[in-house]
Amino acid sequence: VSEEPVDILYTEYSMSKGQSLLNGVNILADGFLARRLP
Repeated sequence: VSEEPVDILYTEYSMSKGQSLLNGVNILADGFLARRLP
């Protein structure tokens, strides 16, 4: 199994359909904090 580089083109439709960048950052921050708490 090998990895190949790919070019991903995001259309306006796919960008508006997906979650916002800020929401993604919040999810990552929540996961990071959850791992640090006992």
